[in-house]
Amino acid sequence: MAEQTLDIVSRVKIAEIEPYVMASINMQCKAIQNDHSVSILWISGGPGIGKTWTMDNICKNHGFGLAPKYMGTMLIEV
Repeated sequence: MAEQTLDIVSRVKIAEIEPYVMASINMQCKAIQNDHSVSILWISGGPGIGKTWTMDNICKNHGFGLAPKYMGTMLIEV
């Protein structure tokens, strides 16, 4: 039997994203402890709306590091 997946797209205001970020981080930590894989949180939106700034502030407030990746500047591997 093929594995079933569920794709969910949520539209959330950037100022209200912290609970989603923290839930994703907690889920990733639990998955690492149990040697499981888990999907990453994908944040998208137009340039200049505060995605990186918001994530940086959330990480600083909780003592996490942040290594942002910008898909538009990543090289395609062949």
